[in-house]
Amino acid sequence: MFHLPLKTTERVDLLRSLHRFVEESYSLEQADEHRDAFAEVHTLREKCRTATLAENGAEDTVRLLARYYRLLTNLRTRFGTAVDDSDGRVGFTWKDAWHPKEQRSQYDLQFEHACVLFNLAAALSYSATVQKRSDADGPRRACQRFQQAAGALALLQRIELSEESAGGFTDDMGGDALGVWKTIMLAQA
Repeated sequence: MFHLPLKTTERVDLLRSLHRFVEESYSLEQADEHRDAFAEVHTLREKCRTATLAENGAEDTVRLLARYYRLLTNLRTRFGTAVDDSDGRVGFTWKDAWHPKEQRSQYDLQFEHACVLFNLAAALSYSATVQKRSDADGPRRACQRFQQAAGALALLQRIELSEESAGGFTDDMGGDALGVWKTIMLAQA
């Protein structure tokens, strides 16, 4: 069975960046009041950045990436697509899943959101491949996970970056590639 590999990313200090953004956009009091929440976002991103695909932790990786994806959705709702700090905008760098030398950097939460969604699809597809086919529920769970991975890829196909994000996605997240990955996931389901 085929599964997608995880994309890798560079470290970003979201604690400092979110604190500065809220301080400059709202007030120092508001920023200080939310410092623990910013620390949680930063810690969650770091856990996602270092996540791996391993048989005994496949479901934990799915839950971790899903939690960070939901958190990014909330951040985008509150702050829009860019988080600026006094040193400039926060840049997110992600590498191609198959060709790690190829990478893109963008100053756009939507880009981060999309790359995390790709990794969620990868974790879901991996989870499907490690389901025990010897018990009665194993094939059903595998089918569901492959369908969920295909759904994540379909959602990813609809994500558009802002006009400022001229670099676009790496090849693993191009429109044609996503269509192929989605078809493979559904065929395996």
